[in-house]
Amino acid sequence: MSVDLTVPDAIPYGYLSGVFPRRALVEGVGEILVWVTQGVLSGLEYARYLDEPPTALPDAAEISFPE
Repeated sequence: MSVDLTVPDAIPYGYLSGVFPRRALVEGVGEILVWVTQGVLSGLEYARYLDEPPTALPDAAEISFPE
């Protein structure tokens, strides 16, 4: 599941393009990928490790940010 985002009047945070280099794991079933284009948030992707695709985004309590 993915969502494209448009951030109006965004101020770029550096020049990074691609997947933001910080992991957001979803309790044993997948991860949230944060996409950035030229330093501006451009999308979110819920990548699951299971066979069935997600039907909704996970609850915030299910997400962890390992060091």
